[in-house]
Amino acid sequence: MTDYAHDAREDAKETVLEFIDQVVEQLEGAGEASNDLLNNYPNGDSWHHECHVDKSYTLMEAADLLDQLSEYEEDDCGLWEGQLPVQAIGIQAAYTYGNAVYSAWIELIEKINSEYSELDSDFDSGLDEVVWAWVADF
Repeated sequence: MTDYAHDAREDAKETVLEFIDQVVEQLEGAGEASNDLLNNYPNGDSWHHECHVDKSYTLMEAADLLDQLSEYEEDDCGLWEGQLPVQAIGIQAAYTYGNAVYSAWIELIEKINSEYSELDSDFDSGLDEVVWAWVADF
């Protein structure tokens, strides 16, 4: 059985690594990285949709996903309005998974910001390598 919560966390980690240059720039420039993937990272919205939301699920997979990720359940029925029931459940599952990934992304960015704030002010090593380590530890 697929562990969708684990997969969502792994996808969040992959997303941080995809945008690591921007994360590091924001840390160095503003002292923290933005957790707004959709608006503050180039093509972040497209990346998130294409990699995390634009998926299809069988009815059984969708039911399992919705059960496992119930705390992230998408409730905007306008997203699947007019669809056949099986398709509607698949669409709800896809957006629910996207919500779970986005939540894990926010949690990971908060962890990175917290870790960065605790760095010694004399830190001058490769910040991207440090961020990689924080991501790996998530």
